[in-house]
Amino acid sequence: MYKLLVIDLDGVIRLWPHDIDRQIEAAAGLPVGAIKRAAFSVDILEPSITGRCTDEEWRCAIARKLATTTCPDMATEVVPRWSMSSGTVNTPCLQLLERLSKSVQIALVTNATSRLNDDLRTLGISERFAAVFNSSQMGVAKP
Repeated sequence: MYKLLVIDLDGVIRLWPHDIDRQIEAAAGLPVGAIKRAAFSVDILEPSITGRCTDEEWRCAIARKLATTTCPDMATEVVPRWSMSSGTVNTPCLQLLERLSKSVQIALVTNATSRLNDDLRTLGISERFAAVFNSSQMGVAKP
């Protein structure tokens, strides 16, 4: 019998609506996908998910990278709008975890920035896990 379930956050428990990115990019005159290309480029993302920079520093780096493709003022407006959301909860997944939690402990393992605890509270799921392993606190990203 299993005693522990280890589960990822993004794309499993937390979902990110893609239409929001497109709306923000269109309003700013950015090409589709520009925000994600900047935010998740290895040179910018890796320091944020391994604890070498804070979430705030990561978001400033995103704005700097976007400023190379749009006017700098627009880039500094885009990132805060993009950052407003903490995503949404995948309700069917959370319901399944709720049932499983009666027989196993559930641990969250995620590549996240220093903002993770705030996001979990915002989503109302911070108390749902026996343990939370955040790559930015551990100093190493999961593969």
